[in-house]
Amino acid sequence: MTLRFAAKAAFPLLFLLASLAAAQTITTPPVKMGLWQSESTTTVAGMENMPMGGAMAPHKIVSQSCFTPDTWQKDLQGARREQQKMNCTISGFHQDSHRISLDEQCSPHQNMTTTMHIDMLIDSDTAMHGTIAMKMSAPNLPQGMTMKSEIASHFVSSDCGDVKPGHARVLQH
Repeated sequence: MTLRFAAKAAFPLLFLLASLAAAQTITTPPVKMGLWQSESTTTVAGMENMPMGGAMAPHKIVSQSCFTPDTWQKDLQGARREQQKMNCTISGFHQDSHRISLDEQCSPHQNMTTTMHIDMLIDSDTAMHGTIAMKMSAPNLPQGMTMKSEIASHFVSSDCGDVKPGHARVLQH
């Protein structure tokens, strides 16, 4: 589950689109396809007494991702498979032309239970911002752990350049 979150934190727009796919959204989101740049700042609480807790201070990641209608469909299929494998359910899903929100709950997987809330505001077809809040609990993490990501994404170009569709490039980590 930790690796799953790390991938999501590194590529917030990709994660948002995959979460929408898991929520059974069939149509592409109301944003332009092409190269997007996302800035995500993630804070973690509950790791203060763990060996790597000091390394969990607010962390900023800037990445670029390439989205096309074809990769959107592939993300739909992959996210549904991942959701089933992780024993996750989506509830409270809402999407309109200005907002996307949902809750996800994953039953114990590798002894970890996870809940997540996503709230993204679509400012235009070229910009969005929002939050992802995740809570995790496990027997070896009795105090629990929370992660909150503040995300801002904007469209860069319809030409993805050297960023391959469905992939992302980390610019700042």
